[in-house]
Formats: sequence, structure tokens, C-alpha cells
Amino acid sequence: MPSNDEAPREVNFSLRGRPENESGEYCDGLLVGHSPNGFRLDFYQTDPIEQPEAGPIEVSGLIVSRLHIPHAAMANMVEALNDNWGKYVDKAMPRDIPND
Repeated sequence: MPSNDEAPREVNFSLRGRPENESGEYCDGLLVGHSPNGFRLDFYQTDPIEQPEAGPIEVSGLIVSRLHIPHAAMANMVEALNDNWGKYVDKAMPRDIPND
């Protein structure tokens, strides 16, 4: 068993996707829910929105992918998203726009 003062070891992933999923799916929204069993992420595409003159605006769409993620994996996912978002902002955002 490694001691607590050892440096973390590098982990290299070699992942493959199912051929039918290689092109991916477009989504413009995400709904997140959780239960005692884990998190649920629903990635969806919205249909064109019609704005009625009165009353609530109804949004419909299609769930293109649903992921069930165990609690233990969620912290790593959030950290990876924040890390990648920060790298994107550093490269893509104009320097005069605050990113907070």
C-alpha cells in the first residue's frame, strides 16, 4: 500500500466509443437531478420557442442523452469541467471581459 507522502501516479486512459455514438449529439441544455443513488444528467435539444402574448412560455425539447453518475464520480466530473472551462476562458475570452 502506498504511503501518504508518495506523489500521485499518472493515469492514462485509453477509451473507445460505440460506433453509433462517435458523431455525438448536439445539445443546448442540461438538467441535473440527484437521488440517494447518484446524479442524473439529461442533455437536451430545445424546439423552437414560441412566445405567447400572455401566460408562461412553454419550452419543449428532446432528451438526446441521459447519464446516471454515482456520487463518488461527480466531484471528479465537476473538477474536470471547471478545469476545462478555465482553460477555454483563458484562450477564447477577450481579456477586457471579466470571467467571474
